[in-house]
Amino acid sequence: MRSLLALVILATFASVAVADQASRKRADKLFQDGRKYLANGEYSLACTAFEQSQGVEPAIGTQLNIALCYEKWGRLAAAYSAYLEAERQAREARDKRSTVAKQHAIALEPKLARLRVTIPDGIDRYAIYLLDAAEIEAVKLQTELVLEPGPHVIEVRVAGFPPKKSEITLKAGQKQKLELELPSDPKKATKEDEKKVVEEPQQEDVRVEEPAPQPATMRSKPKLYGGIAMLAGGVVTVGVASYLALDARSDYNAALERCPDSMCPVLADYEATRDAKSRARTMTWVFGGGVAIAAVGTILILTSKRAAPTERISITPVVTGNSAGIAIGGSL
Repeated sequence: MRSLLALVILATFASVAVADQASRKRADKLFQDGRKYLANGEYSLACTAFEQSQGVEPAIGTQLNIALCYEKWGRLAAAYSAYLEAERQAREARDKRSTVAKQHAIALEPKLARLRVTIPDGIDRYAIYLLDAAEIEAVKLQTELVLEPGPHVIEVRVAGFPPKKSEITLKAGQKQKLELELPSDPKKATKEDEKKVVEEPQQEDVRVEEPAPQPATMRSKPKLYGGIAMLAGGVVTVGVASYLALDARSDYNAALERCPDSMCPVLADYEATRDAKSRARTMTWVFGGGVAIAAVGTILILTSKRAAPTERISITPVVTGNSAGIAIGGSL
């Protein structure tokens, strides 16, 4: 059991390292795609590619490209926020690019407008807010918003009442305040609404017997969820290991073609064959670890079933206006 646990832990660390390498390649590919889209003026695709790359592997350069993309696209408010985020990341990393990001943000400020929103007291705590049809949190809404010039609509939605919209038009360089109009005041609920309770008349000596519960099986949630997680992790590990093993084999065959009769005229080709062999051997161990993880997960799933507790027999006296007796319940 200890050896199996050690193998599972080793396979887990190996799968994490492989996943990091795969994530780095994906981030680089998305970044290069974003640069191509940006050069072709396809700003929507470019900004999306840069943001996905930043989500996979954050980098200051990628964040600056996000800001540049939005600026070229004409979405100046988004570009301003992206430059500020790039300046924060660079400052924390003591990177000189913090100055560049800050200068770009300062240059955009005169082209933007600022709005401070006030939410009246007494608003329903579950109210929903939308800024220009996009949902926004109340805390963020009440901070100073940096927006593009033009018309803006803030909508407030409260359950049970029609939504209320507040509209405002902003100009470049302008600072404005806006107090929202609420759909209703939740404190004005009448007592009549609280007394709408309908009582049904009770019938005397009427007993409704419910059918006896059927035996059922239950699952142990920790074992079930743990088994599912290990099975999924094992499958992913096997898939990644298989792909990288095939990639290593391809590199090995390519290197052998440059080494006739197993003699490599160049040291780099010989090292390439050794590296490919090493990677293939490592992926074989990772593959085995993935199989072991998946097997343990499958066992946990299959053994997570357990019998539900059976109902005990109960005896209850029953007395009505005309008769008396006993009621027996439960599973016999």
